Amino acid sequence: MYSDWFSIRNEFKLIESVEGIKDYLSHENSEIVPCIFRDSSDSPFDMDASLIYSILGEPGYLIWGDSKGSVKISVRGNGSEPVGYPFSALFKRYFLSYLKNDGSRIDMVPSLNKIMISLLYVPSDEKNKRRFIGAGIITDINIDSIRNFRYWKEESGSNEKYWILRFRMKVIWLSRSVRNSIRESIPEIREWLRKGGNLQDQVPSILRNAVGEEIEGVQASQSNNCYNDSKYINGVKDFIMSKIESGEVEETYKFYKQITNELEDLSQGIITEEVNNANPQCKSVEKALEEAKDLISNNLYLQNPRILDFMFASLRIGNILLVGPPGVGKTEIATTIADSLCSNGEKATANALWTRRDLIGGETLREGSISWKPGVILRAYVKASRIPDNALFPVVLEELNRADIDKAFGDFFTMFSSADASKWRIPSSLMEEIRSFPPDPQLSQLLKVIENEKNTGKSPLSKLRVIATMNLKDLRNLYQIGDAITRRFSVFYLDCPKGDSDVEVVMKANGFNFTQETVNDLKEVISRVRKGLGSKFCLSTSTVSKVISQMSIMQKETHKIEKQEIIELIKIHAGTIDNGVMKRIDKMLEVSSETH
Repeated sequence: MYSDWFSIRNEFKLIESVEGIKDYLSHENSEIVPCIFRDSSDSPFDMDASLIYSILGEPGYLIWGDSKGSVKISVRGNGSEPVGYPFSALFKRYFLSYLKNDGSRIDMVPSLNKIMISLLYVPSDEKNKRRFIGAGIITDINIDSIRNFRYWKEESGSNEKYWILRFRMKVIWLSRSVRNSIRESIPEIREWLRKGGNLQDQVPSILRNAVGEEIEGVQASQSNNCYNDSKYINGVKDFIMSKIESGEVEETYKFYKQITNELEDLSQGIITEEVNNANPQCKSVEKALEEAKDLISNNLYLQNPRILDFMFASLRIGNILLVGPPGVGKTEIATTIADSLCSNGEKATANALWTRRDLIGGETLREGSISWKPGVILRAYVKASRIPDNALFPVVLEELNRADIDKAFGDFFTMFSSADASKWRIPSSLMEEIRSFPPDPQLSQLLKVIENEKNTGKSPLSKLRVIATMNLKDLRNLYQIGDAITRRFSVFYLDCPKGDSDVEVVMKANGFNFTQETVNDLKEVISRVRKGLGSKFCLSTSTVSKVISQMSIMQKETHKIEKQEIIELIKIHAGTIDNGVMKRIDKMLEVSSETH
């Protein structure tokens, strides 16, 4: 899955939020490239398979393919050279959209010039009027001769058809009809996975009852084609904006979060089986922490860089807890450390509904029978049993104080009762509970590791490292964290930046360049806001990064950035709806409330 290995570059992070997309499309100078991906009548299950991938394979991302394209061979000198790209028209539009170009050449430098909007089209038949059923933002194009997508039918012989090219897109809109159809198909998807999810059974036809929509001025006459016709561009822009205004884009984003949680127990299905059963790829502790330190130092702002040395020393012997207001880098530090340690560490965000079942494990209903399902810690325990002795396995627990500690952390206290990791153990009562349930494939793996611990006296828990974060904002609305849990961690406080200390770091890390006048204006405004707000509100580095990213987009449009615009961007990206904070910003910068 791409998402476990890659993160979105700052200048493209607008695709992660509805507001980001809306801000881009609302700008009069914003440009888009509309592309239509059309299902074919001879392969009626292709779009079904892609949509199923978007909920099971990589939630929120859909893939589509093409079988056409060729490269010419030109004889030059004593040999031959390939000339041109396959699928040249599509690649050209991708290069012009997402790479820096000055009209005469294209540099391999990421630059948001246009957004490629993909429209998913399913032809109507006698019974169904499907038409446009979804939309996305194309993120990457991949040529792959080695691997095929298991659920797209390929043919060899006189009518050769191989899906060599793949488009990947962030889904931003699915019609309500499609979302309802997917939900109605959940029992069928479960049964399909239970049988092995093979091509002989085909994929469930989740679109059979779905209804699509028309887009004014847009005709899906060709498959996998992008358009520069102004009617198409304006029609698609208006259509997407209408879906944002109606709330359907927000609903689509929420749909993928909800459906992922609902289908969590399908993660042992055929699509992710190889990933889950593979041994974790972990580096030695020394190499991993050296890599993490380099990444954090070069990309994140820290008031006291030496805190990393203390953090890594603590991590060698136990768990760590990162505390501070939102946006100061807690999550990025935790994730960077985890990804440096192992390729597939466990990650979870706590919430008020968490119980011991979520964190440790417990009874669950699966396929009509009762079984025992491992939670975050015991899934990590099994993976940690497969890693080398010189490695550590990370468990990232976000927003710890959003969980009811009494409900969720009882067995956690018992497991991690000592400061000495070699003494961490699974309670015998929990072992007996697990053994009392009928073993399924997932539980059998856990029982095997528990039995090995019993025989050797060595627990994989000693290789676990919990990296937790805790938010200090809105403490009145969150659960209280007592000493019982903080004693299980070394606690590190990340404070809110002061003055303009993080501006240069953010600009350097992301390669942003502005005129000196603009940089001075930016620093002045940020310093004054932080000084005026004091401890009442944290204007975080995350906010500064978003402001600078949007300034970079505005500057690319040959737009001189005025100080007043910097102020408005700070208010937009401050991450609060507290009108009192907005008024204080206006007052300290002497901005009339009538200007916004």
